[in-house]
Amino acid sequence: MKKTLLSASVLMMLSANAQVNDQVSVQAAYANQSYYSLENGEESNITNLDWDLAFDASPFGSSIRINGANALELFVTPYSLADWATIDTAGMSSWTQNIDSDLSWSNGAFNADYDQNNPSDLGWGEYNSITHFVIGNKTFILKLNDGSIKKVLIEQLGSGDYTFKYSDLDNSNEITEVITKADYAGKNFVYYNISTASELDREPLSENWDILFGKYITEIYPGATYGVTGVLLNNGATAYKDISVETNEGDIDNNAVYASETNTIGYNWKSFNMSTFSYVLDDSATYFIQTAAGDIWKLGFTAFGGSSTGNIEFTKEKMASAGVYTNSEITITTYPNPVTNSFNIKSDVNGEATITLHSMNGKQTINEIVDFTSEPIVYNVDTYNSGIYVLTINYKNGQTITEKIIITK
Repeated sequence: MKKTLLSASVLMMLSANAQVNDQVSVQAAYANQSYYSLENGEESNITNLDWDLAFDASPFGSSIRINGANALELFVTPYSLADWATIDTAGMSSWTQNIDSDLSWSNGAFNADYDQNNPSDLGWGEYNSITHFVIGNKTFILKLNDGSIKKVLIEQLGSGDYTFKYSDLDNSNEITEVITKADYAGKNFVYYNISTASELDREPLSENWDILFGKYITEIYPGATYGVTGVLLNNGATAYKDISVETNEGDIDNNAVYASETNTIGYNWKSFNMSTFSYVLDDSATYFIQTAAGDIWKLGFTAFGGSSTGNIEFTKEKMASAGVYTNSEITITTYPNPVTNSFNIKSDVNGEATITLHSMNGKQTINEIVDFTSEPIVYNVDTYNSGIYVLTINYKNGQTITEKIIITK
């Protein structure tokens, strides 16, 4: 299969930009989120308390997240779809409770309880390779921040539409909704408020921001989750932490490995001192961020106001730019597809790219930097389970090609 992308080749150029001091505020009690562009500053500052569910709006995405930062809790019930009318909460304390992953936007709380041996199991439903629909196969209990309970069923995802329903335990106030991805093209998620039964268009276009400041839920240690305030990377951005020198004194390490995990910057650039009852910044940490466009920025934190203000102060400096010097068409060929034992990837543009392969439930099976030459890159999938996988190729210039790989046994 060939895929062609109108693109531009790039050259990394060292930058002579001065260091800039900046600040965002996620407000008192960390009530807001700040979507931030390293190039242009804050794109949007918006309340983080007005939504309950977030549905992945990307073409191949199926992630469904909950607003854990606003105290929502999600439980997987032992009831089948046929038992919808009789679901109750007896024994709920022993049920599996799911949280959103802070490692990847593609692993939401609804997706967390999946069969790792079945690449078509998305946690809330199973992908049908014939119809290309995901059909719901689990029922959930959602506990809202006011203590009220809703039962939830994601019925299906097909032709770009999510269909889901929810109601009170006694089946009153049942609502069925359809959310259309195409209405939110270019954005990571479309949001939904259960109390008002309304969709929310609340985030900027994905191409317009690099990092997100705000509160989120993380697993502090196995079995223990906690709300923290920090920084999450946007899709396509990568970063690494330099702890070799004082904050803001570091320089680009050409041997450093940039990580794609969403929480690479995270929250532990600060710690709470119980003696002084105040936050202390890590003064030996500098972060280097490569944006989806290929620019490299240096970021260092200089002050944190805590829950009383939500103010976060930092310095930033553009260290290298992705400079365009020639136009080209990138053509990617993958073959064979469907594949049984191994498949090839060939690019007509030489150079580095990051290749990832995920099963439909978000499990990552390949993640590596390759150097395209005249020879194809070969991957052996002989031990993989049959199913649909998503191949993503990220070029240094920020261009991305995504396609489905079908593995059959």
